[in-house]
Amino acid sequence: MRTLAALLALPLLSFSDEQEKPAKSFAPDPTARIVVHEWGVVTCAAGARNQLVGASGPADEDLPAFVTRLTTLGQSYAMVARQPIIYFYTDKPTDFSVQVRFPNGYPTCFDPPAQTWANTADYKTPGAGNIGWQGRLDPAAAPAFPEVAPDHWVAHCRSVDSTPVTIGSRREKYLFYEGAVSIACPVRLELDGDSVRAEFAGTWTAPSMAVRVKDGRAETYPVAGAGRLAPEPVAVESMLAKAGLYEK
Repeated sequence: MRTLAALLALPLLSFSDEQEKPAKSFAPDPTARIVVHEWGVVTCAAGARNQLVGASGPADEDLPAFVTRLTTLGQSYAMVARQPIIYFYTDKPTDFSVQVRFPNGYPTCFDPPAQTWANTADYKTPGAGNIGWQGRLDPAAAPAFPEVAPDHWVAHCRSVDSTPVTIGSRREKYLFYEGAVSIACPVRLELDGDSVRAEFAGTWTAPSMAVRVKDGRAETYPVAGAGRLAPEPVAVESMLAKAGLYEK
């Protein structure tokens, strides 16, 4: 019996130690209808008995120059939160405030610039690593974003109908961050012939999928009942749309 690496799908350039000051006035519109979507990938790699065998680090090499990169603390970590993207959809202008707190880890990069963040050696204290944004959502705001190449992942992430985000002088289509999380991998995949079984630790409830490479092609299987993979592969896009995300 062999243990497989797993991908869990979920619902960094110069560092400055001067954090931006929060906006002087903060006035959310209580009548605004707001829909928030967040999605990204957490990567982890575990061997026999669910022991950590390593996790790849943040993708520094493909970050645009306007992304804020924080100092990597160097501690070992079991999981990497890779490119979580937060989209907002509103029917009218309103202020917003967002806090991202790491249960046992720290942020390594983010964009747009945040007003507050903590990238600390005390990363094992829940919430010690965090990011805080405060800004404005306006459906009519002009799409004045920093330029990237047409085939860059940032350009793809902007090809949606979300409400533009304005923080200070920066405007973007989303909030983005990456970070390291030092907790045990919550899933273990075991392969026995053509049979694959998923074992979850604790109370993991998020929709989960397994990616298996077969004959040079990646196949995506949702985890069905009793920890078994569904009999037929499905498209990742259809799983995300079923979970509530919009098609784009």
